[in-house]
Formats: sequence, C-alpha cells, structure tokens
Amino acid sequence: GEVTGSDSLDIGGGEGGTSEGRGGSGGMSFVGQADIYELSEPQYAPNQPTVYVVAGAGATATCGGGADGGGLTGFDQGGEAQTNNGPSGGGAGDQEQGGQGGAVTSGTIGQTGGLFYGGDSSDDANAGGGGSGYYGGGGGGLGVGPDERRGGGGSSFYGHPQVKTPNIDKLGTKGFTFLNAHNQYPLCGPSRASFMTGLYTNQTNITQNNVLIRNAIPDVITLGQRFRQQGYQSVRIGKIFHYDNPSAIGTSGADDIYSWDQTINPYGRDKLEEYKINTLSERRYGGTLSWLAADGKDNEQTDGIGASEAIKMIENFANNGHQFFLAVGFFRPHTPFVAPKKYFDLYDREEMVIQKSSNDYLKTIPIPAAKTIRAKYNQLDLDVDLAKEIKEAYYSTVSFVDAQVGRVLQKLKETGLDKNTIVVFTSDHGYHLGEHGHWQKLTLFENATRIPLIIYAPNMSGGQFVKSPVELLDIYPTLMDLTEIKTPKHVVGRSLKPILVGEKSEVRKNALTRLNNGYSMKNNQHRITMWGNNGEFGFELYDHLSDSNELINLANSIEFKPLLDSLTVVLYERIKNANKIPDELGRRFDNPKAINKAPNMTFGDIYENGKRIRMKNE
Repeated sequence: GEVTGSDSLDIGGGEGGTSEGRGGSGGMSFVGQADIYELSEPQYAPNQPTVYVVAGAGATATCGGGADGGGLTGFDQGGEAQTNNGPSGGGAGDQEQGGQGGAVTSGTIGQTGGLFYGGDSSDDANAGGGGSGYYGGGGGGLGVGPDERRGGGGSSFYGHPQVKTPNIDKLGTKGFTFLNAHNQYPLCGPSRASFMTGLYTNQTNITQNNVLIRNAIPDVITLGQRFRQQGYQSVRIGKIFHYDNPSAIGTSGADDIYSWDQTINPYGRDKLEEYKINTLSERRYGGTLSWLAADGKDNEQTDGIGASEAIKMIENFANNGHQFFLAVGFFRPHTPFVAPKKYFDLYDREEMVIQKSSNDYLKTIPIPAAKTIRAKYNQLDLDVDLAKEIKEAYYSTVSFVDAQVGRVLQKLKETGLDKNTIVVFTSDHGYHLGEHGHWQKLTLFENATRIPLIIYAPNMSGGQFVKSPVELLDIYPTLMDLTEIKTPKHVVGRSLKPILVGEKSEVRKNALTRLNNGYSMKNNQHRITMWGNNGEFGFELYDHLSDSNELINLANSIEFKPLLDSLTVVLYERIKNANKIPDELGRRFDNPKAINKAPNMTFGDIYENGKRIRMKNE
C-alpha cells in the first residue's frame, strides 16, 4: 500500500532495476537502467490488483504478484515490460510468506526529532503491524505500525497478488525494503520488549506477555527513554509495549511509563460494538480468530482515532519546533479483524486460497514443531468457506491500517517534515493464515518469524531491496546511529546504517529467533531450527531456493548432514552470544512474573458475583 500520500514520485537513475528488467516485488517493476521519471499511483478498486506503473525508456512496466502468499514473487525473475498497466508480469520468484507487520520508528538528525509507529499483532504475536519512522530537521520522528502484520505476504509491495496497500507500497519506492528481516521471539510482549531495548529475550528474560519490563530489567534504557535523555519529546499513541488486544484497548496495558513524556490511548467504535464481532469462541476475540465488517467510518475505529491523534501531534511539533519521537501503535490487523465494510469490498472472498496440511506432514518434523502448528484446536481443519471469510477479513484490516498510515504520512508531507525525517516501517512478528495448517503466530516457521521492514531516509538513495538478513532489534542502534546519538552499551543489535549509505551490503550473516526451547536461524538461503538445548528434540532444515514454504524438512537426509552440521555450529555460537549479559544492563531478575489479571469483559455485558448474567446483543 502507499504510505506517504498521493503525489507522484520521481526516482532517478533507474535504481532497483537491472538491464534485464528485474522487477520490484509484486507491485512495481524498474525497466533497464533508464531514468524512471513517473510513478503512477494505484487506486483502491474492488477485486482489482494494485499495480504501479513505472515509465522509463519509452516503456511502462508492471509486475504482478505470484501465487497467494508469495513474499518475493516477481522479484527475482522480474516484471514483464508492458505498454499498459495491466496486472501482468512478474515471474514466479521466491514465494515465501514473511512475517506480520509491527512497529514504525523514526528520529531526526542533528536538531531534529524522531517518530515511531508500531502496530499490534493478531494474537499479540502473529500479525505484527507495520511501522514507520522519520527524522525531521527542527521537527521530530514518526513511527507507524500495525499489529501482527505479515512480512513478505502482507502487502502488494512485497509481492502479494491480492493485498492492497498503496501507502506502504509508496513508502517502499522511496526507502530500503529489507526482504529478510526477522523478529527475535514470535509473540507480541517478548518481541516488543526486545526491539525497544535492543536485547535478545535471553537477556531481557521476557518470554511471555504482560510482563512489565521494569520487573525484569529495571535499569534498562529503552528506545523512547534514550530519545528523552537527549531532549526529544517522546510520545506514544496506541500499542508499543504489550497490550492485551482487544481487552486492554483504551488503557496503557503493560506499558513502560519511563519511555514517554506523554501517552494517548485511543478507544473507538470497535470496542463499543465488540459484541457484534464474529468469533470461534464466545466472547473471546484476541487469542482466537474473530472478525467483523464494521459499519461507520475510519475515524470512528480505534486505529482511525489513533491516526487522527498522530496527525494532531505532527501539527503541534511542526508549529513548536520541538524535537520529538512519536510512536504510534496500530491495533489491527491483530484479531479481531475489524475494519469498515468498504475495505472488505476490495477483496473477492472466492479468490482466497487456503492451504491444507495433513497429519502425515507432522511426521516429517520434530514433535515440538508439530505441537506449535496444532496448538489452537478450534482453528484446525476449518471449513473452507469459513477460512476464506476469515482470511478476507485479515486482508481487509491490513488495507484499513494502510489507509491510516497514509493519513499520517500525508500530514508529515504537508508539514514539510518529510524532507528531513527517517521513516521505519516494521512489525512485532509474522502470522500464519492457514499455512502448515496453522493460524496466528507462535511458530519458528518463516510465516511467524519474518517481518516487514522498510526504512526511509531523505538524503539516501532509496527504492532499493536488501536481501541480507537483519533482526528487529537492529532498529534501536540504527536510529541512534542515524541521529548521531550514542547507543547505550547494553544494546546488542547492529546498526543498519552501513547498508543505507552503501558502505556494506550486509551487517550480519543470519537472523536468530527463539521460541520456548527452540531456536531458529535464517541466512540468505537456509533455515535451521533446533529443538532442545542440544537438539535432543530434533532439527529442521529448509532450503528456500527450492522450498520457500518450508514444507520439506531436510534435516534427516544423509545428503544434507554436512550442511546441517555446519549450520549447527553457527547456531550454537549465536545462542551462546544471545545468552551473554551485556555491559551496563544493570539489575536483571530471573523468571519475572506476568501481571495478575482479572477476567476480560465485553462492554455492555452485565456481571454479578463474578459471573456474566446477561450479554449485550444490540
């Protein structure tokens, strides 16, 4: 989707293209080395693919997405040169799904500010939303991100043939799109604590939701806190640290008050009319599949209100000249998948493809891996028509959030802050939509580990794709580096600035993700997953050149044993380093407890003596 507004975009020098006409990932194609002088903007149209038309060397080109869920489809083989803007082109490149979106961060250079947007994930871990941030001279930084946003398979720019995200797509044409970015724990709370501190979960000791970060590592300097220390106005709107979604909407959830100068907790019609939401489990909306094509307008929804509040903040900072770090966390596309009906009209439910997974497949992977994709009993073997309805709802919420991101970034442009602002768009984790027979997050497959990550910096050559592995915790040191703020010594992430300025093509060889007693490592071609401290519960090995959907486990094949052994050595070293306690972290408590909780309530239901005696139904 297009993140920044409706103006045409000038891109010089044919960056991102090759003489063979290699296309962008499902949505745009750069033709040859000719100057690309016009980028037309896609419009929302029901049942029609979103297509960018790039004119250059007298020809236009389009690049369609590949099969459903094709994260990089159309990237490797490129788009076909066209004389119109039809939805054709795009070879069947890598079809990996990618992670969900999550958070956006931004900062400013010199005397400017930073802005960060972060989104919520569907089960607070799977559908991480996108995020964006920017640096603005004399202004501030902005971040925008949806919760539980799929990485490669969650936007048209990443190559998805169905999802319509013109605003995010437009941001990608201006920035660096990281195609191999991964979270460090595929669950909302641990992942957010990780990227907001620049630490692995082994170091934060946070591996569950609703753990207050000061109960685990009380002396840590968070990303928002570090900007505060340097004179920035640090503001949170919506979900950045963990929230129970949707039950904690309107509150501060498990927030860290020391990270912000002020906070805003939006609360909209989706909460007032929660009783209308369809769900697989009565009155349960966050941890199970739930959805609604809602009445009303965008600005009545919680995320629409959050975008409106962000717009007000941007206007204020543009007027007062304060440096700022603005973190805006969108709650969608986390369950419940709620969006105004017009976004459902963008999609044809019958075109939704639901992947099947047999019990025979489970025999090819370790038992812990099999358990992760069969954990949600009421979401197994869904009726195909029901599954299509739910998947349509997820895509609709993605498009809804994309529109809110567009509103915020358009205001950034109107105020002129886009000219000196760095934007980071990302998510807390990925999301399954039936792949491997699983819905939501909490697996070590690509679907749950991979996240979207787009970084825009005004004075850097954008419109580029980066295939080298990066980690979500790399955002913290990257923003410090770009704003020339000293990075706290406890931060173990690596700055991506060398990639952004063209000094290096990579800053790490692989990305590490943990889940329970399992660790997974992804490099440019392979994924290795080890269950147990020494692999006593089994291994997985996947080759993304031939199996980007990770369905063929090569770990038990004699042919691939040398490769497995060599990757295992690297994985052991990664785990060893992730367990090291960094300098100046301060106090660190083992086994921090989650906050005690009362039962969730739906607005309008009536309770007596701890029991619900009447349910609101109108």
